[in-house]
Amino acid sequence: MKRPRLNWMVTNSAGKRDATLTFALGAFLIAGAKVLASGVVFYVAGKELKLGTADAATIAALLTPTLGAYVARRHTESMYGPDGIAGTADDPKEEEEIGSGREPKDA
Repeated sequence: MKRPRLNWMVTNSAGKRDATLTFALGAFLIAGAKVLASGVVFYVAGKELKLGTADAATIAALLTPTLGAYVARRHTESMYGPDGIAGTADDPKEEEEIGSGREPKDA
């Protein structure tokens, strides 16, 4: 049986599907909706529904891990390349810095 493709993920600037970017975007949208809807009172079927206020600690607890994971993955990918192997970064200067043993392309 063929596995279904995950088409719900956001694509990054390289055109690849990116799970950490998708989670970071989702967290940002949830936090933004909470800020916009804070203090709003809805009346549903005659009952009052309050969404409460947007607490800074709650927003930080939601955004910090997801954005931190995205930034850490991008940093690691820029140092070691998309395969996670030392010496496969796109920038030849970075390859020289991490000790790949190969000469830079523009040398």
